[in-house]
Amino acid sequence: MLQEVYGLACGNMLLDYCMFSLLNRSSATETFSEIMRDEILFSRQCPDDSAYSRLFQDLTKEQHHKFKVKWLEHCKEKGVTKAWISIDGSNNDCEVKKSELSEPGHAKSHNKGCIVSYMYAVNAQDGRPITYFEYEGGMVDSKAFHQIALFLHGAGIEIEGIILDRGFCTDEVIKTIRECGYDFIVMMHGDHFGHTAMVKKHGDTIPWQPEFAVSDDGVFGITEETQLFKLHPETTGFVNLYYDGARGCHQSIKLIREIRQEKRRIEALIAAGKTASVSNGMGKYVHIDTDDNGTRHVNFNYENWKFAMNGKGYFSLASSRDYGAEECLRIYHLRDTSETQYALIKSQEGFHATRVHSTESIRSKFAVAFFGSIIRTEIMLACQKLNLDTNVMIQRMSRLRLLQMANSLYSYTRTHGTAEMSLLNEFGISAQHLEIMGNEYNQRINSNIDDQIRKVPKCETAVFGKRKRGRIKGSKNKKTLEREAEEARINGYRPKEEKEKKKAGRPKGSKDSKPRNRRTKAEMLAAKQGQISSEG
Repeated sequence: MLQEVYGLACGNMLLDYCMFSLLNRSSATETFSEIMRDEILFSRQCPDDSAYSRLFQDLTKEQHHKFKVKWLEHCKEKGVTKAWISIDGSNNDCEVKKSELSEPGHAKSHNKGCIVSYMYAVNAQDGRPITYFEYEGGMVDSKAFHQIALFLHGAGIEIEGIILDRGFCTDEVIKTIRECGYDFIVMMHGDHFGHTAMVKKHGDTIPWQPEFAVSDDGVFGITEETQLFKLHPETTGFVNLYYDGARGCHQSIKLIREIRQEKRRIEALIAAGKTASVSNGMGKYVHIDTDDNGTRHVNFNYENWKFAMNGKGYFSLASSRDYGAEECLRIYHLRDTSETQYALIKSQEGFHATRVHSTESIRSKFAVAFFGSIIRTEIMLACQKLNLDTNVMIQRMSRLRLLQMANSLYSYTRTHGTAEMSLLNEFGISAQHLEIMGNEYNQRINSNIDDQIRKVPKCETAVFGKRKRGRIKGSKNKKTLEREAEEARINGYRPKEEKEKKKAGRPKGSKDSKPRNRRTKAEMLAAKQGQISSEG
């Protein structure tokens, strides 16, 4: 699809850049040639950073749009016509001043400057990316959401509902979703009116009560329709309050540790005669008092400590309809795959800053990030199926290498392990495929024909997965073999190796295989008399 939209050579360069970003979690183009020069690339030769600067500059907005349309068509062919869509976004630092996308805003790095924002939509059922949009840094998120929703609707993908992170839990976004006619489930902030009101009303009711259990791992919940935001009493919805027992205990233990460590730190400074002060955030739990003798003591504020611990483990989801606490939590957890997807786009692929210098290059950089996320999602789903760690396997797969022989040709060395081969088998690749790829690479570097098309080679050897459970068809189990051996022993059966060896020649009384003419007694007597006469 990339070669169809962007051309053969450009498509190969984009695939090489995706491989670079996934392998090294970086988008610093100046390091591409140094890191990727020893890798087998889709391109005929290893491009340098200037080649990618020209490529990102030359790719057009029309090409990116064409790819979005084709990818949506591909998603529809795979059955994505109605799904819960999870939308998220982030803000990237951008040093470009003269760009229609670069505007002052609030960057994730908290730096003051211009930013470019973007949003991704994925199928919340399996985490596969559906589309993306980059937009002006100062643009309100709800408007960008409206844009991406209309684009999906125009492509024939019906949105059953929207799953959003707490960054989208605002009155404006909620009203925009309702104007579009969609249902929603959104995580609320801890200081939102709806959450604090529910904790105050039901916080002591649901923890560790079996009738409120909504999951198998100790989560308890309750649903009630109430006001969502303090300054907007007209905006109401269903607030689903949850208490996560495991999370609450973990956070409470962590708070206990931090408070007690803070006290010991301050006491050590006092004992050493040094200036001591309470760390930021600890002042409501720990305070320093001085008695009449001028001696300083460190004391706890147990009321604040107890209040903070009692608030650990609670979270709330706001929904447009009463799904019930258990069903609402199940739907929101569909976002888990997409949350991993966004994490790799923001950090793991290294696209947390926009290192380009024009509007065209900015659009191209977000496009190639989307391409990489598609590839990584497929690897992630295959690894989840095999119970493997995605990041670990990407690094381990880079160890599969071609060794340069004495004749300057390359040969595949079977350095793969069982895990690597299992992952390759998920994509229909066997060890023989890798050997054929090595031969094709030798032909490529030694040929004057500039062939830009790369395909998985045909291989006669089937890709075998793990052996299925049970005996091989036609084999006998252990008990059957033991029974047959016992029957043979009782019946006097002797194995072949115990039989006497056969002597040379025919057994006595047997006839040979050659046919003979039978003679009469007269002929035998005449022959005998002739023999006697000759001797005389």
